[in-house]
Formats: sequence, C-alpha cells, structure tokens
Amino acid sequence: MLLISLRYVSVSLAVFVGLLIAACSGPQMQTYSDIQQPAAWEEASFVMDDTYRLPYESHSIDRAPERIFIALHGFNDYHQAFSDFCAFMQTRHSLCVAYDQRGFGDTVQRGIWPGETRLRKDLMAIITLVRSRYPEVPLYVVGESMGGAVILTALQTNQDFWRANVQGAVLFAPAVWSRETQPWYQRWGLALATTFVPSWQPTGEGLGVVASDNVEALRGLGRDPLVIKATRIDAIYGLNNLMDQAFADSQNIPIPTLWLYGGNDQLVPLVPTCQVAQRLSSNEGDRHTFSFYFLPEGYHMLTRDLDRVENFRLVDTWQRQLTRRQSTRRNDIGVACEPDKANY
Repeated sequence: MLLISLRYVSVSLAVFVGLLIAACSGPQMQTYSDIQQPAAWEEASFVMDDTYRLPYESHSIDRAPERIFIALHGFNDYHQAFSDFCAFMQTRHSLCVAYDQRGFGDTVQRGIWPGETRLRKDLMAIITLVRSRYPEVPLYVVGESMGGAVILTALQTNQDFWRANVQGAVLFAPAVWSRETQPWYQRWGLALATTFVPSWQPTGEGLGVVASDNVEALRGLGRDPLVIKATRIDAIYGLNNLMDQAFADSQNIPIPTLWLYGGNDQLVPLVPTCQVAQRLSSNEGDRHTFSFYFLPEGYHMLTRDLDRVENFRLVDTWQRQLTRRQSTRRNDIGVACEPDKANY
C-alpha cells in the first residue's frame, strides 16, 4: 500500500508539474507590424509608424487655439475619461485631444499589454504631429493614473525634446505604486499568477475600492463596453512594470509640472506618491517649477469626481500663471505627507 501510495503521489506530482510547465507561457504582449511609415494625424485617429491606429476625441474651437492639451487616460479606461476636462478647456479657447492608448478603448489587440516603451513612443509621436500642425501654440500633456505614469517616465527620456516641444505637464494621481512599496503577498501573488496563469482575467469585484464619489459616473463605466472590466494578469504585470519605472526613474523634470492627488485615493497609495513627489520637489532646478496640489476631498478619478470642475479650474489657473510668467509654485507635500497620514 505504501508503495502504491508513493507511486500515486509521484505520478500526481509529475502530472501537476507537467501542467504547471505547460501553463508557464509567460506574459503575452502585443505583436507589432513590420511596416514602417511616417506617423500621421487623420480625421478620427492617429496612425503610428507601425500603422497602428489610436482613435481620439478632439474638442476643437472655431478660432485659433490659445493652447493645446494632449490627454492620456488611465488603465482599462479610454479617451472618454477626459470628456469633461476637454469640454471645460474648450470654453477656455483651448484645443483638447484625448486618445485611446494602445491596447485600450477602441484599439486592436485590446486588453493585451503593448509595452511601456511603446506607450511612450506613441505619446512622443503624437506630440510631434500636433506640434507640426501648431508650431507656435503652447502645448501641454495631461495624464491620469496610468497616463500620468506614461508621462512621468517619458519625461526622463530625451529631455531636450520635452523642453523644445512641450510647455508643461499635468498629472492626475499618477500611478507610482511600485512593487517595492507593495505588500509582499501582492508582489508574490502577481508573480505567481503571471508565471502560471497569465491569461486569467479577474474582475476586481468585491474588493470594495471606491474610485470616485461620482456614483453616476461609476455606473456609466460599468455600462460602457469600451471600458475593460476583466483584466488579463499579464496586463496587470505590465502596468506594475510601468509603475516601477515611474517610481524609480522620476529623478527630475525638464518642464513645469503640476501633480494633483486626492485625500481619498484608494488606488494609488499616499506613501509612494509622497516619496516621488518629495524627490521631484527637492531636485527641481531654476529652469522649471514643480507643484503638488493635495485635494483632501478628492478620489482617484479626479477628472470624474463630483468636484471635478474645481480641479479643472486649478489646472486652468496654473497654466495661465505659467503663460504670464507668474509663480506657479504650490507645495502641499508637507500637508499631505505627514508621517501619520502616509503611514511611514
């Protein structure tokens, strides 16, 4: 009996290990076209150098724009995240363009992580296209959550490009929750799931996380077919790689930057936010300014919160102060990052 039991265990272990090995496909990433062409700005989408199309929504005005905003949405979201922001800026004589980042919204290979480098390359290609059409108009990039992380990491590459083409950056609760600031069980759990079940698609239901105090907006997200509800594990792995880079690589910023963070944010914790913001604030030079606005009543989705219009006004005022060469420096880090709040 003992021999039979041992054989049974050995066979079971062999089968189990075989299944695990078979399942170890690793994270999947998008495939790219071998075609190379100049990027183009078409009526309904930006066409990248590999022919990939990024749909966008443009809030244009009937006169020459005073300024331009390029907006990047968060993880699993799409350009609609900035509909209210762009509508607000439209009333301020601004052209606002919000696009679907690769793998999200109405793009192909939706739900498959495209790679952090590709997201940055797309952003810089779109900046180049917009700048070529509007060479004299002040240009700003705006990012929420994942979009903010894309901007933060892109700012660390080719800083001369940013100084020459972009007048400022606005970050709504950028995703900087790196692995080194996450609980061990979260890091390990993601690593195991990415190795063995990378295509598993959990929904996150039942976690009790509140992304905004705007209940109607949250219900709308639940009904919207372009918002991803079930997320591949390997896409979450890719997002974590991006957040690692945003946390570790954000050492200095080449252009004026405004960071807004809500006191009720339940998705990007205060500790990594404070660590990166404090680093950028202490490293800033005379060539640019860094401002950190702490919004005590705000949640993670600051572009959808009930108080979102006030958030937009803050951005508008900050930008106009830049234009007038007035001081834009505001630093709420001391208020937001008190030791008892940040749980150091």
